[in-house]
Amino acid sequence: MMKKKLLSMLLAFSMLVSVFGLQVFADGETEDPKFAALRANINGLAAVVEAYGDRYNLDTKISYEDMTLMMSAFYNENPQFSYLSNAYSYYTDGDKMVTAIVPRYTVSVAEAEQMKRAISDWVTGVVSGIPEGSDDLERAVYLHDYIIENFDYDTTYEHRTLYDFITLGVGVCQAYTYAYTMLLNAVGIGVSWASSSEMNHVWNLVKLDGKWYHADLTWDDPVNGVVGKVPHDHFLLSDTLMMTSYKHYGWVSPYTCTDGKYDPSYIRKITSAFNRIGDSVYYFGEEGIYKTEDISVPGQLFYTYSTRWNVWGSQNVYTDNYSTLTAVGSKLYFNSSTAVMSLDTSGNALETVYTYNGGDGYIYGFRHSNIHSGKVDLYISKSPDPSGKYVSTQIFSTSPSTLRGDADGDGRVTVGDAILILKRVAGWSGIVMRDDLADSDGNGSIGVNDAIVVLKIVAGWDI
Repeated sequence: MMKKKLLSMLLAFSMLVSVFGLQVFADGETEDPKFAALRANINGLAAVVEAYGDRYNLDTKISYEDMTLMMSAFYNENPQFSYLSNAYSYYTDGDKMVTAIVPRYTVSVAEAEQMKRAISDWVTGVVSGIPEGSDDLERAVYLHDYIIENFDYDTTYEHRTLYDFITLGVGVCQAYTYAYTMLLNAVGIGVSWASSSEMNHVWNLVKLDGKWYHADLTWDDPVNGVVGKVPHDHFLLSDTLMMTSYKHYGWVSPYTCTDGKYDPSYIRKITSAFNRIGDSVYYFGEEGIYKTEDISVPGQLFYTYSTRWNVWGSQNVYTDNYSTLTAVGSKLYFNSSTAVMSLDTSGNALETVYTYNGGDGYIYGFRHSNIHSGKVDLYISKSPDPSGKYVSTQIFSTSPSTLRGDADGDGRVTVGDAILILKRVAGWSGIVMRDDLADSDGNGSIGVNDAIVVLKIVAGWDI
């Protein structure tokens, strides 16, 4: 006789019972046989939920324990189903083997479609910002940094879905894991998950060059973290380092992470975002902004910059750097405690583009999801703790430039425009500029003479 039972899976606190333990098998590249055996049912249920079906009859009946394992994998591998409830029902046969799953939906079909469109648009928007020339490692870093910079941990523990995450800007560990999963899937990088019921926690695995590594974005974005910082401590770790140095335990996952290639990587010591401009990647280090041609290799000091944040109402200073670093065109933008600067990487010209005189705190970083419209959200606070406010600020104009010679389109004609033109002429890859304005001599092509004309304009010649 068939019996219908209700199982409430509160994923925020229980992903899998700890009886499964940590799976160790092969060399970490092959899926755990337990999950491989459930793969057809996981994919079959996903197809039913995609079509808003009311029941999935299992391809092969399974035990209650395997159902728990299957459903954990199903939720973690399908973050697009934000319209799906944590609770589901299941059927068993006379031998208490599970034969069917009945999903539960939280919204109407029309609302679910709207959620899916919003998620798809968000993924497209984020991925479109990945700089040309990025390899898989750099894309994984870029998407990690984007999430850390633009989202916060939900201290109410209420928001776990991807839809909540992208619309509210906050979420628990599931939301961080779901977001990274969707983005990595979109760029073709292998992604999986690990979960620990003992820790009440879930995080990602990332596949690079055929090897799997742990990536815990939630722990890289701690509750008491600072807006201007982008830690990479829990990024691309082996099982060994994850257990010993970073105190993760009791997890299960479809894969093991046996390779320690990135355990000693300098990337894990960097607390700013990595930003590509042309053929180079820039990041904040101990003495200022560093530059590397290959993100896997530590960079050299490119621009010395040192600033300190005073303790509010005191002459004492913090020793940390709370600068957010981001790139637009050929320029890097970053903040001090009272201003936002731009650094033109083609000419090393530093300019203050905005000064904050609010008097109710210092700038501790900024959100820059709208920076291509010239806007950032400055985080103003009297301390590095997350207790301040965001102030939307226009830091540069996006009105289309019509100035002859303004190759970078920033509304000014500078030496940097001439350098940009010369890089194009020299065949540098990744050079983005306004070709119509760079053609300053008006002959229909871009050459050395265009750079000469720009320099004459800068020098004040009447041409």
